[in-house]
Amino acid sequence: MLAVRDGATDPDSYLEALLPGDALNASGVNDSKLTEMVKRQRRTFKDSARRDIVYDIQRYCSQQVYYVCGPSASVVAAWMPNVRDFGPNIGPDYGGRLMSAWLDKSTQ
Repeated sequence: MLAVRDGATDPDSYLEALLPGDALNASGVNDSKLTEMVKRQRRTFKDSARRDIVYDIQRYCSQQVYYVCGPSASVVAAWMPNVRDFGPNIGPDYGGRLMSAWLDKSTQ
């Protein structure tokens, strides 16, 4: 849900994904209380007051659980010492890593 986007550091760039109708609102969050909190932090100019609102939003979201993160796989890979330019990839690269791999016959 909340990943770094375009180097953005302003909290609103992440919180807008929780607004109804936003293109990044993948879970279809439509919570009137949360929407008001996000809009309130947008209208607040004093940094300390805005930070407090953002903290309140974080606490509120942690209780609502709008997004559930699935498990993260841990993969161990091993290959023969004469295999060069190969690295494991747990993502769907469809053999792209193998296209650059080669066998070093001098190490056999």
